[in-house]
Amino acid sequence: MNRFLFILKRLLVIALAMLAVVYLADYFWFRYRMRSQKPGDPLEVVKVKPLYAVAQKNGRVEYILADPVDITCVHSIFPHAGYNPCWYVVQQSGRPIPMVILPPAGWIAEWP
Repeated sequence: MNRFLFILKRLLVIALAMLAVVYLADYFWFRYRMRSQKPGDPLEVVKVKPLYAVAQKNGRVEYILADPVDITCVHSIFPHAGYNPCWYVVQQSGRPIPMVILPPAGWIAEWP
């Protein structure tokens, strides 16, 4: 059993080290492309149409399509400089955004 735990710990350390190397390589490639002369090389503006899912009192959900929004994203594996990766933005663009109506702030304190 001790040998199994030793091998498991070793594999976990190797996996974390590999993840750190991939992240650093991605970060330095992003920084290199930011300094290049090509305008907007690592960054892209994606037009997304938000879809809101509003819960109704009768238990149904009403879907509301909003106006298109421009979202700046980065062409990389991981997020950098406060921007999400473009693959993530495109993946999340079709999902509805849940909207919940919250009660007023003092509602629970005033409830009998």
